[in-house]
Amino acid sequence: MKIKMLTFAQGWAPSFNTTLLWFLTIRFISAAYNNINDCDEVMNYWEPTHYLIYKHGFQTWEYSPIYALRSYLYILLHSTMGMIFSMFTEDKVVVFYWMRASLGIVCSICETFYYRSIVKAFGSTVGLFTLIFMLFSTGMFSSSTSFLPSTFTMYCFMLCYGCWFRAESLVVNNNTVFEKNMYFWNSLTVLAGAAGVLLGWPFACVAILPTALVLLVNSPILSLIKWGVGAVLTFLIPSILVDYLYYQKVVVAVYNIMEYNMGGSGGGGDSNLFGLEPWWFYLVNGVLNFNFLLPLSLLSLPLVALFYFTQKWLPFSSSSFRQVAFYLLPLYFWMGILSLLPHKEERFLYPVYPHFCLCAAVSIWIGLHLLTSIVHWIQQSAKNQASGSGKQVVVSFGKKVKSLVWLSVLLFILVSVSRTYALYKNYHAPLDVWQHLSENTIKNQTNVNVCVGKEWYRFPSHFFVPSSGQNQVRFLRSGFHGLLPKPFSAYPGGTYVIPTSMNNKNQEEMDRYVNAEECHYIVDFDFPSQEEEHYAKNTALWEVVFSKPFLDIQSSKKALLRAFYIPVLSDKENSYQSYYLLRNKVLTGDK
Repeated sequence: MKIKMLTFAQGWAPSFNTTLLWFLTIRFISAAYNNINDCDEVMNYWEPTHYLIYKHGFQTWEYSPIYALRSYLYILLHSTMGMIFSMFTEDKVVVFYWMRASLGIVCSICETFYYRSIVKAFGSTVGLFTLIFMLFSTGMFSSSTSFLPSTFTMYCFMLCYGCWFRAESLVVNNNTVFEKNMYFWNSLTVLAGAAGVLLGWPFACVAILPTALVLLVNSPILSLIKWGVGAVLTFLIPSILVDYLYYQKVVVAVYNIMEYNMGGSGGGGDSNLFGLEPWWFYLVNGVLNFNFLLPLSLLSLPLVALFYFTQKWLPFSSSSFRQVAFYLLPLYFWMGILSLLPHKEERFLYPVYPHFCLCAAVSIWIGLHLLTSIVHWIQQSAKNQASGSGKQVVVSFGKKVKSLVWLSVLLFILVSVSRTYALYKNYHAPLDVWQHLSENTIKNQTNVNVCVGKEWYRFPSHFFVPSSGQNQVRFLRSGFHGLLPKPFSAYPGGTYVIPTSMNNKNQEEMDRYVNAEECHYIVDFDFPSQEEEHYAKNTALWEVVFSKPFLDIQSSKKALLRAFYIPVLSDKENSYQSYYLLRNKVLTGDK
């Protein structure tokens, strides 16, 4: 017997335009205030992009023609956009933020399509919860405007899943009239998934395996061949052609990066040189970025199975258990595979971030129906149904539960905003300091060396260093003894000239460093227990030009107050040190 008493504004779903406006608002805020959360974003993507636009920038070993792990087609998509923006302003910081805003626009369009597709597959209630979770979650705020292949893959997979949901929702109609529409949506499903894998991040193909399995079983062989050939012609061939132009040799970057990570010396993959974390890393990451959505999302499939096998129906537009189960599987596939790999990074989860929101919404909706069914069964057992009092109790119970759910959603929003603001308050100083350097300190100076030591991985790219005047970013030796990038060779041949002193073993190369005395400016974070020199204390040589507070993790003992901003308490318990911009008095003239 179906218990349909929890409506939650069932039938109401914001229009495409309204939803898009909401997403654009939040994503533009992200573009303006989001941190750069990974040095890979700068060194492997912003820097090559800067090189193609402004003809200089840092090169990592992955872009050496010897290894050729990265495709220039992905970079070219962004650098073309940056070139257009640079025609309207000479301020590279403005170009940087306009490019970020453009990423926010693309993400908003993909999110809106994904949401509207969820409404078709699951109904407006699940859609509404998913929409709220995507709008306010810290994970979506951070990933949406990041310049990373995993973010690009997230965009593509939202389109892929959205097209898949629309195609599968037509199956429910069971009408041959919809055959052409199904073919259309299935074609777009394949193309969007292929774009995410071939142009973005190939390893994420695991996250669309459920989609691929459904298409393999349900689609004619000829259609599969057409879609496969279409994907290769659309994405892989252009990638090879573009890379031939930049590397001056035939390169299949997708194969190279997979061979490096999955093959490597010893057969274990050379990616294990970096970022080794325990199996529970992604669980902690999920709590920080989605708070209580993490356990809810992981419960979605068991709850759907429990409800279906006890009630023999599902409260979704797509009533087939197989359909709903396959819709939810991408999260489990990707989380499971990543948790088994020793190399773990937050950005690896980006492709399924929207699915955290969807799965959590499904858990809430199923949980509510399960609770209502239990209460209804209790009332039937008490034989109150005949008098109608049982129904009244169920309705009353439903109203109370709905109020509790909306209070929980409000709590989710508050906790998410707290986490997002904590990230900005605690870690945004590098962007502020480098922006001050670019727009105020060295705007009209020439032949300036700006140096970084242990803070090299927070350098936000050459977009924050004026190109006029041959200014350079140089490295000081610090406690980090891995391989640092080096400048590309002269444009335009720098992409295919084999750089010296490069290796794929993260082994330190000493030609990267200069002495502090050669630096006109140093950007540094100074904290009491550091091993490196305290440049700011040498007031005879260095003068503080600008500084911003930055969280001192070692002195801030309470992890909860570091991770989430709680007014008064976080300000009281957290310790901050200065993130400095220092001026060399000797080289710049003691003013």
